[in-house]
This record gives sequence, structure tokens and C-alpha cells, in this order.
Amino acid sequence: MRHELTALLISLCVAGCAEISQRIAAREAEERAALNAQDDQTCRSLGMTPGTAPYLQCREFVSAQRTATEGRERAVAAETAQQMIQNSQPHSPIAR
Repeated sequence: MRHELTALLISLCVAGCAEISQRIAAREAEERAALNAQDDQTCRSLGMTPGTAPYLQCREFVSAQRTATEGRERAVAAETAQQMIQNSQPHSPIAR
């Protein structure tokens, strides 16, 4: 009985992990599709025709710009967190 209960709990955990992984993958796919549509619209709005060399260059440039911006944002966030850690004071006990 104990082994059956352990097996049941393990299978529930594995099923839960699989469901979470599927949700994450679906969310990432939606985000990629949204970025793809946004990049497409950006290049089309600049007069580029899909399938042409200028359009492909535009898509590469827009993607590189987004990657660079995300990198800068991560660096700023990391620096801010580091400053917060350095500036925090340890709590001292209240004297009575």
C-alpha cells in the first residue's frame, strides 16, 4: 500500500511538471509569434516587401535591436539589484 501511494504521488508530480512545461512552451510560442508579427509590421510600414533582401535585412536589424535593448535592460536591472544589496543595512535587534 505504501509503495502504491508513493507511486501515485510521484506520477501526480510528474504530470504536474509536464503540464507546467507545456504551458511555458505555449506562452513562449505565443510571445515569439507576437514578436514575429510586430517585426513584420515594422518592416512593412517602412515600405519593405516580404521575401526581398531589404525586408530580410530589416527583420534582422529589428531583431538585433530588440536583443540589444533586452540586454541593456537586464544589465540595468542587475546593477540596480546590486546597488540595493550594497545599500541595505542589516537589521539590528531592538534594545530593551
